[in-house]
Amino acid sequence: QKLPTIVYCNNQAAISLIMNLDNHSCTKHNDMKYFTICEYYKNNLMDFKQIHIND
Repeated sequence: QKLPTIVYCNNQAAISLIMNLDNHSCTKHNDMKYFTICEYYKNNLMDFKQIHIND
């Protein structure tokens, strides 16, 4: 796979947590799925884009 898979998300906080790879106290209780997604992002296998949903 040459280009990362793009994941569209409407939650800016979730995108920020994934893109900011530092460990924070607020992320210490997240499960392995979160850390796996962070690894995919770090290894350029996934990219995240924010979408806006109108009411």
